[in-house]
Amino acid sequence: YIAVGSPLDQIGEQFLFSAHMVQHMLLIYITPTLFFVGIPNWLIDWLLRPNTIRQIFNRFTHPACGGLLFTFVYTAWHIPGLYEAALHDKRIHILEHWTMFCLGCLMLWPFLTTSLRVPKRSYPLRILTIFLLMVGQLPVFAFLTFANEAIYPTYAWAPRIINLDPLNDQILGGVIMKVVNMGFSLTILVSCFYYWSRSEANDDPVVGSTSFES
Repeated sequence: YIAVGSPLDQIGEQFLFSAHMVQHMLLIYITPTLFFVGIPNWLIDWLLRPNTIRQIFNRFTHPACGGLLFTFVYTAWHIPGLYEAALHDKRIHILEHWTMFCLGCLMLWPFLTTSLRVPKRSYPLRILTIFLLMVGQLPVFAFLTFANEAIYPTYAWAPRIINLDPLNDQILGGVIMKVVNMGFSLTILVSCFYYWSRSEANDDPVVGSTSFES
C-alpha cells in the first residue's frame, strides 16, 4: 500500500524523482522480502508441484537468468524515453511497477526463498551473484548522479513542492537507489558468510530451507 496506494505514488509520478525512486526500492526490495517471509514454504512448494512449472522457476530464478533479466529491465526503464512514457501512460506505469516487483522476486529468490522444490542456491554462488548485482546497478547510479542537468522533463518542469531543485532531486534519487542496494546487498553478504561458516563448522547442508538466512 505504501508503494502504490499512498500519496508517495502521486508525489513520485508528478513532482519528485527521489520519491519515485523510494517507491521503486519498496517494490524491488521490501515488498519481495515481505512476500518471501510471509508466504509459507508449503504453499510455494504446492504451487511448484507440476514438473513443468518447477523447471521454469528453477531456470528463471537462477542468478544467471533472474539477475541478468532484472539488471537489463531495470536499466532499460531508466532510459529517458521509456521513463517518460511510464510517467504519462498509466498502463505503461503499471507494467513498469509489475516488472520491477516480479523481476525483483526472481532476483531475490536465490537468497530469500523458503521453498524446498526450488531452494536457495549455494553460498558461493549467492556471494558471487550479489557482487555482480551491485556492479550491475553502477551504470544507472552514475547516469543519475553525475549528470549535469535533470534528465527527465517531467521532473525538470514539475512544480517544486519542497526546497529541492530538479538536478539535486535526481542526484538524491540516485543516492537513495545505491544506498538501499548496498545496504541490502551487504546484509545478504554478511548473513551468507555467517551461515556458510556455521554450516561448515556444523557440517550442515550448504543450502538452507526454512530460515531467512540471507
